[in-house]
Amino acid sequence: MMNVHNITLFLGAALLPLSVSASEYISEISPRTAVNLDSEQGRQELSEILYSQKLRGITEPVVLEYSAQYDVSNLQIHLPVVGQVGRVLGQIPIVGGLFHRIFGEFDPPKTLKLRALLFPALDPRGYLLGVHGLQSNARWYASSGQALAERGVTSLFYDRRGSGISDSVLDGNGRPMRGHVASTSLDHLIGLPFNQAVGDPSEFLEDIQVTYEHLYLVRSLQQSNAPIHLYANCFGARIALAYAGEWRRPEEGIASIIMTSPGTNMKKGEPNIGGRLGAVAPIEAYQRIPLEDVDFTSNPEALAEMGDDSHSLTLRKVTNRFLLSAAGLTKKMKSVFKNQKLAQVPALVFIPSKDKIIKTEETQQTFAENYPGPTLVTLLDTEHLIEFDDQARADFVEIVSQWIYNQNSGWAGYKGAANFASHLKVQAEEGKLPSLLSEKTKAYRP
Repeated sequence: MMNVHNITLFLGAALLPLSVSASEYISEISPRTAVNLDSEQGRQELSEILYSQKLRGITEPVVLEYSAQYDVSNLQIHLPVVGQVGRVLGQIPIVGGLFHRIFGEFDPPKTLKLRALLFPALDPRGYLLGVHGLQSNARWYASSGQALAERGVTSLFYDRRGSGISDSVLDGNGRPMRGHVASTSLDHLIGLPFNQAVGDPSEFLEDIQVTYEHLYLVRSLQQSNAPIHLYANCFGARIALAYAGEWRRPEEGIASIIMTSPGTNMKKGEPNIGGRLGAVAPIEAYQRIPLEDVDFTSNPEALAEMGDDSHSLTLRKVTNRFLLSAAGLTKKMKSVFKNQKLAQVPALVFIPSKDKIIKTEETQQTFAENYPGPTLVTLLDTEHLIEFDDQARADFVEIVSQWIYNQNSGWAGYKGAANFASHLKVQAEEGKLPSLLSEKTKAYRP
């Protein structure tokens, strides 16, 4: 074991690039100081960091990295050795992979590094696995992560492949394909109509699965048995719901699913007909995400940070294969609403009343009529990204903390979503949750 002095030196080096403050909505973070959990040495380093924090009574974020797999047969491969015909054929999924195998010009690894922000609580009462939205990344949720840690909830927010500071797969020229997720499905070649083609979303699910495994490791290092909850924002809700629907570990379980602005019913952001047809084009190309920064917030400081792409790392474009995989993900998500395996998995859904991206009424109805488990839907007086509203974020953290505490202790006398909803309404009427629209807090399932 490292001594306390060495632990403190290491901790300071590991955390130097990360800053979380009230005036900064998107934190600073660098992958250069990430703790690599693929190695035994890295896991030991994390154990020592967690021990040091508990010893000092201070909770501070930690940058983690770990490997995820990807499919080399779906990369965009450029093969100058065979001329223009080869360069065109090399961009076709599967065919490009065959060209790669034949000519061996470029040999990418079959794993890439995901990176995540860990916010460890000193005495965890619950764990949260955070899934970011389409254009955001883990850095955008740092304020909530730190506030939850101070309330006894350890959270791990990961960057999806090709987003934030996680690695991207490389094309045949060794260039990062940011905004790319592969799809191995042939549905787009044989299925009609084209604008309903779907792909294989397994790489989306691979990212959340390996992140769960590492959050489980963190829980073990903290010597805790507290439950693990899923948290997702917007597009991330599609990933979290699809993942929960395929959960194969009943002995461990997912304690609940918590969502903000879930992307089940969209006003904006879905590809138009041209975009859907483009998703099935045999040549890989990028398409711009049809959202503007002002759709997320009207907070001028947050907009300034979002507009600085080098700082915020906002994802502006995605590939055809990403869209195809996302369509497959959406298909899996929709099937979850009929999945009785989730009958015992509660859902806590936050819907901003001023949301410009999702359809608020339709989203409420989706969960009211279809989610199979206990469901509490509450409206917050804010815009799409709760993180950019100080009051709404504070209320979100307070409600989530109570939700996790109550669920962990048999609902602490509230006995289900209906009574918990009544409890929140009382708090709102007393002014303890100013952004909560208590008259629009509803428990659709007891």
